[in-house]
Amino acid sequence: MTTSVEELTSTLTDQHQHIKTMMESVVTRTGDDRATAFGELCRFLAAHEAAEEECIHTPAKEEIDGDTTVVDQRIEEENQAGEAITVLETLDTDSREFADSFEKFRRAVIAHAEAEEHEELPRLREIMDEQEVTRMHDAMSRVPDLAARNGEHGTSFMDRLQMARAEFRSGAPTAR
Repeated sequence: MTTSVEELTSTLTDQHQHIKTMMESVVTRTGDDRATAFGELCRFLAAHEAAEEECIHTPAKEEIDGDTTVVDQRIEEENQAGEAITVLETLDTDSREFADSFEKFRRAVIAHAEAEEHEELPRLREIMDEQEVTRMHDAMSRVPDLAARNGEHGTSFMDRLQMARAEFRSGAPTAR
């Protein structure tokens, strides 16, 4: 069964909306509820970003003939987001420093998602064949399941990201 570019785009934008909703939950909650919401966001983002990196950005760089700036910018933004999460993980989720840092992070993630949707995906439409689109869609469709089982409490974002990358590189779910 093949997947259309529209289905891939819909899955990706649905996940971006889910991330925005999860970030709003972090902002509006306090105490243990905020810490839990932040942990859930980190698990989902690790799986989502690993899927994009391994199954969309990397193949795109290989297929784009010429200027890969659009993809390079998305990869750099994801690296910056990972660094921001690493700092956020060290902060008390009820602190003013966390709130201020999280707001900067939230704005950057939203801008990143919009750039993927409006800059990168249109460029990819020009170069992707049906088989590649189906492979990308299948990977993105695995994100919610992977996020639900990716790392126990206390596992860092970077550890979760590495586990998710390994799973997407192998092409099959790993035992947890």
